[in-house]
Amino acid sequence: LYIMDFIGMLGIPLVPVHEYPENAKVVFLPTQAAADADILKKVENSLKNGSTVIFTAGFLANAKNGAKLAAMAGISHPVKIDPVNARKIMVNGKAVPVKYGLDLESRLSVSDGETLLTAMAGHEKIPFFIKSKTANVFTLNTHTFSQADFDAVGEVLLCPKPLGLLEIPEAWANTLHDAVNPKLGFDLQAPVRVVVQPLGEADWLIHNYNKSEASFTLKSPEFSEKTPVNALTGEEITHENNTISMTLAPRSRVWVKFE
Repeated sequence: LYIMDFIGMLGIPLVPVHEYPENAKVVFLPTQAAADADILKKVENSLKNGSTVIFTAGFLANAKNGAKLAAMAGISHPVKIDPVNARKIMVNGKAVPVKYGLDLESRLSVSDGETLLTAMAGHEKIPFFIKSKTANVFTLNTHTFSQADFDAVGEVLLCPKPLGLLEIPEAWANTLHDAVNPKLGFDLQAPVRVVVQPLGEADWLIHNYNKSEASFTLKSPEFSEKTPVNALTGEEITHENNTISMTLAPRSRVWVKFE
């Protein structure tokens, strides 16, 4: 529950759909997608078409043909649901505390995949973000909420507790950005809670949902030939080397649009 909201808050744009998005350049498959009995064939077709596919650990644990999907991801099978709260994460070779801890879905074991981000549960290192070496597949080992989490605190609408997923450092957020956004035609470097909404091929609405100011850079080939403006104010936005760099005030936004 709320997985789409949290992934969006990491600076990865999403359009939730009720059927497999066969023509999407990037496909994100959380646990809900495991209900599709033909999911393996659809994933294979996406990869043949050059798309990037992102699994969650919960998806791999529940999907039909989970062994083949896990092998595709470079993850050891079976994948077992075993939620754990990792109090620290690895940043530049050092274990760093993360506020609220990072909720993981499984104690994943990597077969031939490459672990890009690692969490620490006690002295145990657990892969958080894994890249396949044989396919354009990534696996995100995260966990948001189950219905039991809501029931335990008597909540119906609001999230039952804060998650450390929105407390990860900017370096971690950018690792996630780099896996997804270039495939969508742009590159974003920004901390968490800086959200991007692509509007067509050359418009982006960027929100800062932080309680403090936040800086970001946005890079796109579009900047080489056109002049971007802030569509909310009409002011021209300066850019250099196909990149704009801006600082947004708390709870503010900019609409990067081309004249």
